[in-house]
Amino acid sequence: MERFIYYNILYNIMREKFLKSVRKSGTSLAIHIPAEVVKLLKLKEGDVLRVEIEKAK
Repeated sequence: MERFIYYNILYNIMREKFLKSVRKSGTSLAIHIPAEVVKLLKLKEGDVLRVEIEKAK
């Protein structure tokens, strides 16, 4: 639970970066996670993440 709360805080601080990182990948869209976030959260391929999607106004 602590990791989720930390990620949620980090996500909210970096929200603008994430919104600028949506890219085309084949026929889908992908969200790029900045390297500094990957390092801070010790993410690795195959990790399951909870993602909230909200269109910017």
